Amino acid sequence: MKKPAVSAILFFYTMSNSTHSASIALDRKSPVPLYLQISNQLKDHILRGDIFVGKRLPSTRKLAQSLGLDRSTVLLAYSELYSDGLIAAHVGKGTVVVDASEVEKESFQAPASMRWDDFFASSNNSAFDTTIQKNNDWIHQKEIISLAGGDPAPDMVPAREIERIVTRLCRTDIYSLLRASSCQGLPPLREMLATDMIRGGSAVSPEEIVITAGSVQALSLLSRVLLDPGDVVVVEKPTFYGALQIFRAAQARIVDVPVDAEGMRIDALERILKVHKPKFVYTMPAFQNPSGAVLSLERKKALLNLAYRHQFGIIEEDPVSRLFFDREPAPSLKSLDKSAAVIHVSSISKTLFPGFRIGWIICTRLMAKRLATVRQYEDIHSNTLGQHVLLEFLRDGLYDRHLERIRSLLVRRRDAMIAALAEHCAPALSWNTPAGGFYIWCRLKSGLRSNEVVEELLHKKVATIPGTAFFVRPEEGADRLRLCYSYESEDKMRLGIRLLGQIARGLTARKKGKPDVREIDIKAIV
Repeated sequence: MKKPAVSAILFFYTMSNSTHSASIALDRKSPVPLYLQISNQLKDHILRGDIFVGKRLPSTRKLAQSLGLDRSTVLLAYSELYSDGLIAAHVGKGTVVVDASEVEKESFQAPASMRWDDFFASSNNSAFDTTIQKNNDWIHQKEIISLAGGDPAPDMVPAREIERIVTRLCRTDIYSLLRASSCQGLPPLREMLATDMIRGGSAVSPEEIVITAGSVQALSLLSRVLLDPGDVVVVEKPTFYGALQIFRAAQARIVDVPVDAEGMRIDALERILKVHKPKFVYTMPAFQNPSGAVLSLERKKALLNLAYRHQFGIIEEDPVSRLFFDREPAPSLKSLDKSAAVIHVSSISKTLFPGFRIGWIICTRLMAKRLATVRQYEDIHSNTLGQHVLLEFLRDGLYDRHLERIRSLLVRRRDAMIAALAEHCAPALSWNTPAGGFYIWCRLKSGLRSNEVVEELLHKKVATIPGTAFFVRPEEGADRLRLCYSYESEDKMRLGIRLLGQIARGLTARKKGKPDVREIDIKAIV
């Protein structure tokens, strides 16, 4: 018969003519470390009163010998009790049990400030990119020229139409605007969006739509529902930095696929699929952020075929496909999909009013229910007022006319930025000419680095986004810069580009050891 893996020691304490005992039993097969077994049992004895305050504990050497352990194990156990304020060492007395409450009274001092950073969850360590926060801050600082964020300019927002809709809604049933919404979103709005998708060639029902607080929340909810730590996600190279932040926070393994003028390189994706089995591929097929690339119809069909063959999902984010300048992009992946492989994500942040935070996910009914269930633990539902306003805007037939108007404003701003780049930034930069959307993707020359250019520009009160934000490996974007032409007026935009050219020339000259003599006094210009 095997002996149990237990070692015991018995102490006897005499107080008021009575004898009290306390034992320690160790299980050497337990996953709990031996030092914690000792400290936990001693702690229980002290708190129960088996070992009285003022009583002396055995020396670490004696207790280690009794238990057949190394002395360092007992030292660790006593260290735990010291930390809990249950024992103290006194010269001439050895280690004795103390009253923890009395120790606290004697030694307690209020800290200068609670160190909450010591309590942060380690899972958040990958989510410290503050690019989105900075973008939102910059557009509210009047002294800053923002060529960074992707918001529509004030003159692109249909303010009068929104005012009339809100006034009308408030006169009819204001309570409906202020009450809670369904976790999945207002049913009439989901019906309207489903009808719009059907017109675009996608067979969608309202039960397959979840209204979200913008596309960023849509991606966050999808990552929570779909991703376990270590799952593989394929993204474009470059790609939207918000998506990278979300997938990193989900502890996914991110693999990137190069992008050219026709969008994601399907040949490169095929090579990746020989090595990795992704949970899904994330793509922005229309006027991709930041490159402006448009995924061709041929590549869309090829991507779908790969998804069917290799059994991975596709998350298609499409906030700007209707903001085209020359011709409308090929039909969406969702409209081409015959096997429910595509999850479609969109929002009104780029086309209408970003402050309402309205976006949506189109997926299977089963996934929609799961997303709504997860969403109830986050913010419960999207902005009720915003959902009603969007619903009325669509019902009134205002959306298509509004899109025509902002397309004409955007193309004029794009042309103004390109003209300014040609005047002030050649040959230090090269750039694309996007056929839609909000962004111009630039390449820096002469060894210039985007982070140093962005830093110098901020000193001049001009905000831009460095290319490093858009890559899985940031160093791959060190010579890239994204410029947004949607937000600022043409005059401010030209000034910002002029300052960009000045800084690019100055940095280039310093690298070559030559002084730059052309300096702009922004105060004099403004």
